[in-house]
Amino acid sequence: MGVREPTRRVVAAHADSHAWLGFARRRGDIVISTPPKSGTTWMQGIVASMLWADCDIAGIPFELSPWLDVRRPPESDTLSDLAAQEHRRFITTHSPADAIPIDDECCYVTVHRDLRDVTMSWANHRREMRAELIELFNELAADDDVTPLAPVWDGDMDELVDEMRAASQHAEVFGSAFENGADGFFHRGVNRRWQGVLTDTQLERLAEMTAALPSDAAEWLEHGSLALGWRP
Repeated sequence: MGVREPTRRVVAAHADSHAWLGFARRRGDIVISTPPKSGTTWMQGIVASMLWADCDIAGIPFELSPWLDVRRPPESDTLSDLAAQEHRRFITTHSPADAIPIDDECCYVTVHRDLRDVTMSWANHRREMRAELIELFNELAADDDVTPLAPVWDGDMDELVDEMRAASQHAEVFGSAFENGADGFFHRGVNRRWQGVLTDTQLERLAEMTAALPSDAAEWLEHGSLALGWRP
């Protein structure tokens, strides 16, 4: 079995890629790898519909496919819950590929989205996030000496873009984490909401964040495979 081990740790107030070090993989595991606010829940639903084609899924996709590297209280035991699953497992991560194990016997599905649209979705995400959840994340992250999440976000898009840079209704978790439940978590999910909202300076700053990508990768991220004439 070929395994490429992580080459770095990605840690933030709300997540730590080192959670993967304690995960016992199985042949056939499916890893859904997405940056935050890039279609994660959508892809969880798609994968679940393929695994349970007869619509006999015993649970909610969001809950069956936990975000493995999110910071959780000590009493939470996600690894044991995953070990108890007897079906083909599908696990979610927001850590980049070089921060998690890549196993030849597992499958990896990735979704990406235009960074400007991600910014707008993240803005809603931060606005709706409950203060007690932010406090919990910051308490759990204190030992790692990482930048805490701001207690509240006041709508300053410049502040939100610095925060993104530093960090590089059905499930109960929505109600406990976001002021307006699932509506606050999902919001609208449409593209190009950034037009007329983000300033030229903010757009330039976001462009700088993608400047390190190969030119075709940046083009694919904004316009998709059809614009390039080939599929990755």
